[in-house]
Amino acid sequence: MGLDSQGDKIMARLVYRRIGDQESLVAVHSVGTTAGGGGVRWYEFRIDRNGDVALHQQGTYAPDSNYRWMASPAMDGDGNIGIGYSFSGQGHYPGQRFAGRLADDAPGILTMDEVILIEGEAPQTRTYRWEDYTQTAIDPSDDRTIWYVGDYLKRGATSYSTKIGAFRISNGND
Repeated sequence: MGLDSQGDKIMARLVYRRIGDQESLVAVHSVGTTAGGGGVRWYEFRIDRNGDVALHQQGTYAPDSNYRWMASPAMDGDGNIGIGYSFSGQGHYPGQRFAGRLADDAPGILTMDEVILIEGEAPQTRTYRWEDYTQTAIDPSDDRTIWYVGDYLKRGATSYSTKIGAFRISNGND
């Protein structure tokens, strides 16, 4: 059964961050890919001193022919971007993963290797709709930890289970 990627709209919410005198907005949505799967399209916009908004960078995260959708972005206090999303594909029941990038990485690329939060254990067979949202949030205690929550199905379950996890985008020096 195909699952509704909700790719016709910006997902979750726009993320606003002010770091020093730099203001940014981060947004995500789902897109089809040339590899035949689905990817997470993401954007970072910058707001100048006049309040004008301009695209700073954009990219599509789709390293293979699997499906990534229902994404939620976050930007930590260093300007690093993390994105959590639903994941599925041949041999993979729907689960949750995340990827990210350092603020000073080359524009438009999520350089952090994809991390599995939870592998799904069963297929969704009762409806075309896959959850309504996933969600990221920055931990206010350190402004670096990104919390992420999303759904999956346990083996034999008839309703979703929720998985919550945390990750940090790091260059290894902290």
